[in-house]
Amino acid sequence: MKVAFTLVFSFLCAGLTVSGETLQEQKLEIWHKVEKQDEYLKRGEIIYTLNPQTVEYVEDASSFQLQPSGNSLYNVKVNSVSDGSNSIALSSAKWCMLKSSQFSDKFTLHFDKEGNFFHIDYHPGAHSCVEDSQVSEVKFNTSIELVKPYYELRPKLQRITEEELKKKENSEYSNFFTKYWYIILPIVLVLLVGGGDPPKEGEGDGGR
Repeated sequence: MKVAFTLVFSFLCAGLTVSGETLQEQKLEIWHKVEKQDEYLKRGEIIYTLNPQTVEYVEDASSFQLQPSGNSLYNVKVNSVSDGSNSIALSSAKWCMLKSSQFSDKFTLHFDKEGNFFHIDYHPGAHSCVEDSQVSEVKFNTSIELVKPYYELRPKLQRITEEELKKKENSEYSNFFTKYWYIILPIVLVLLVGGGDPPKEGEGDGGR
């Protein structure tokens, strides 16, 4: 009984560790600042897996400690802290666009085929600034999208030399005559045997 339980447990563990690097939870840190601030403040963390895709955004208390003005540039920085790549990606947007969207924004995270993070796209929920937008407090409403490249099967291209091309053309030419010789031969014989010129006018009248 103990042996059977051990085998079942080992089998389940093996199934859970298939593609372990993608099944294991990974973590990214989000930092932000406005252009007049010297240092980035931690905004939160993204905890994710790629296979299957799961993602969770955990906000940090310091995410609200900003001192922006209306037209300040809002900068974000994403650090990879758990996949070993030590990747850093930067992006920015106008603070007024973020304010106009009621602090709704979206991070699109890009990964290579090995599952390593390398780039972000950052978009506020608004595409323009609304001057009269009123916000009582800074509270982000953030969505996260994970993007991994998708590779389809591509046609295999084969190089062909000029000599091979000539051989192929000659072969096609020869195959044409081999295939249709029974049509071509009678036409050639008719042209050779019965192909005389028509009699001229006045000939054949016995000199009349």
